[in-house]
Amino acid sequence: DAVRSLLSAVNQRYDGEATLFVATRTLPPELDVEETWAPWNRHLRVYRQDCEHADILSLTALKQWGPLLNSLLKPELLRQGRN
Repeated sequence: DAVRSLLSAVNQRYDGEATLFVATRTLPPELDVEETWAPWNRHLRVYRQDCEHADILSLTALKQWGPLLNSLLKPELLRQGRN
């Protein structure tokens, strides 16, 4: 069962930069994204998207932030010699 596995998981801190896309329409107001992730990574780059969590991969949302995602991935792909 996935929930049982998650409850017993042990996570280690990631010493690099992580990128997180946050669906703001369903984000609880009391949830501080940066604070929540702080124990798990050195640096978190957050991009807030005006959509619900269930819609973050919808065509409408991808039209909104797809170009941003492309600009984030492209330098790494070029560094690896991929286009």
